Amino acid sequence: MSRAPYVAEILKRPVFKTAQLISGVKGINRQVRWVHILDIEHPSKMIYGEELILTTGSGFRRKNDALLQYVSELIEANASGLCVEIGEYIPEIPPAVTAMADQHHFPLIVFHTEVRFVDITKDLHEWIIHVKYAQSEQEQAMLQERVWVEQLISGDNADIMRSFTAVTHPLVFGVLAIGLPSHCLLNSATTCSIKPAEWFKVTKSAFKKFFRDVVVAVEAERIIVVLDRSNHFHVWESMVRDAWQQLQTLAAQHLFYGEQLAVGAGIIAQDSYSIAKSYLTAVEALAIQKKMGKENILFYERAGIYRYISLFTDNHTLLQMATIDLEVIENHDRKYGTDLLNTLQVFLDCDRSKQQTADLLYIHRQTLYHRLEQIRQLLGTDLNDPIQRLALHVAIYTRKFHLM
Repeated sequence: MSRAPYVAEILKRPVFKTAQLISGVKGINRQVRWVHILDIEHPSKMIYGEELILTTGSGFRRKNDALLQYVSELIEANASGLCVEIGEYIPEIPPAVTAMADQHHFPLIVFHTEVRFVDITKDLHEWIIHVKYAQSEQEQAMLQERVWVEQLISGDNADIMRSFTAVTHPLVFGVLAIGLPSHCLLNSATTCSIKPAEWFKVTKSAFKKFFRDVVVAVEAERIIVVLDRSNHFHVWESMVRDAWQQLQTLAAQHLFYGEQLAVGAGIIAQDSYSIAKSYLTAVEALAIQKKMGKENILFYERAGIYRYISLFTDNHTLLQMATIDLEVIENHDRKYGTDLLNTLQVFLDCDRSKQQTADLLYIHRQTLYHRLEQIRQLLGTDLNDPIQRLALHVAIYTRKFHLM
């Protein structure tokens, strides 16, 4: 296998004719094994290492150190370099960022005019696949499908959409995000003996047994699978569970034994242009599943209130509100050894059925009445009011989600 191209060689490509290397000059001999468009705030989970990253910053939050943190994560993850489009989202490169890039010999490349990143990725991917690598058919198929998935989830390349639809039969799609076992993360400090090509092979084999069209991409921390979803949801759900079981079996036979693979299933994509949204919800479902840990597979449609709560994970506003709403009961439980918070949750979960609540708590109805009266007095809340009741229910599950 011949070597991957260097950053210095890539800068000579026609698609880089308007680019400027502004720092990290001593790192231009870094090899580039792949190219990503990553307009997300925390990129480290999406890469293996030795990739060239392209960004406009459109997914960053408007805070002063966002780009500095972004570059720091790329350096830590052993990325080969960063290309930034100077524009609306990143109007200039802060001196602290260029200084960090120089310190770590990390090539920082800027485009001062608008460029089509999809053209850059297409050019470099074709070069890497067809010129620099003499790979087996399976490895080439793996890389080609990874190109497809990356372009599909970016949602902005009409050519890729058309070519993908031309070689796949369904018009309705679903995306799965499968978490890799903790000891097999491809960007971890420890060396994993299982190669991406092996994950690709067993995943493809497992899902092809149940789905006609299967596209697989192996990322640093998860496997992305794009599937036909033309069947009714319940049928599709059953097929996914069967394929997951087959994947577990193959993984145990050929890769590792023990840890169960977690899966997040995204919402339906009515066409190839909607695959990006299905991908985002699959990743979100996987994150929720890892928090909940009840079942191995979580379908986004079944995540309930957690779909809303998870949106506030990065800021603590919702958690603070939930804490304020419930702290008087929590304090009472701690001080007197009571079980009022759990009683309130079960009561609300049972849609205020006193008999069902008492049965689940293994207490007499009279005991339940006493507890509910204590809760009413402590909270000053009318549990017959649907708005107040909903607020308490959300507060309880917000606390549970953050404490998982």
